[in-house]
Amino acid sequence: MDMNELDVLLEKNESRINAIKEKFDLKRGAIKSYHEVLVEQKEAFEVKEHFKDNSLAYPTYGRGLQPNIDMNTFMIQEGMTGNVKRKMAGNGEHLELSPQVSVQAAQRKKILSPKRQKFENNFEKHMHDRYVEKPIDEIPEQLEALE
Repeated sequence: MDMNELDVLLEKNESRINAIKEKFDLKRGAIKSYHEVLVEQKEAFEVKEHFKDNSLAYPTYGRGLQPNIDMNTFMIQEGMTGNVKRKMAGNGEHLELSPQVSVQAAQRKKILSPKRQKFENNFEKHMHDRYVEKPIDEIPEQLEALE
């Protein structure tokens, strides 16, 4: 190899190194910082819920109805559903809410905290073990005692 060939190889090598450095700089510049990502997410965040057809209320607009100002957009309207039999409570009373506010409050289902739910579950397990499982386990012992 003479000096000309070495110079050509050196130029090729330097051009390859420069191309690699340019790619690296481009990729490095494209990486976003943590702060930039957070700012973009804050800007893109929306409280309003979007449905597949991009309407505010999927149950009404999603069934081919034309929107108008009198339309109830938050619930499925009574005329849109099939006839459903009224569910009857165990004592034969309807599950409709009373017009009195105090009675409505009594009819509403109570919201239990997770701590209270855990307590009630543990209490039910304890009562089941004490009054169902334990007496059943003691039956063979009592039969042996009788014989």
